[in-house]
Amino acid sequence: MTESDRERRKKGKVLMRFTKKGIMKAAALGSVLVGTLAVAAPASANSFGPTYEGTPGDVLVFYNDENDQFCVANMTFGLASDGIPVTIAPEQSDQGPTHHLYVRGHESKCVSLATAYEDSSYYYQMANTFGAWGERVYFHS
Repeated sequence: MTESDRERRKKGKVLMRFTKKGIMKAAALGSVLVGTLAVAAPASANSFGPTYEGTPGDVLVFYNDENDQFCVANMTFGLASDGIPVTIAPEQSDQGPTHHLYVRGHESKCVSLATAYEDSSYYYQMANTFGAWGERVYFHS
């Protein structure tokens, strides 16, 4: 092995150690950033979805607690000409607004629950394409 080969090998080892140190520093920095973001993230404990729960199976619902937005998306054209009727209401009528929607096929609609009392019990309920009302699904605003 020549002197230049030995030098290249040494440099390679130094470069490899530097790379390992760099990776470790990057991993440590990444962990700190992720931890910071997790602490700084706004509380959205009551958010949920998208889910098909309580729907005829072709409608998605979700609630974004941070923005107080309840959204419904009809994923098919459906049979009902006026769309799928949806009710979003507080369990106790004085706890916030009640909304009645008709969501047509391939349409999305959102309503605001910003004026609802914080953490009040709400439900959504919708009819299937034949008009039969489904079960109420409860959540907290």
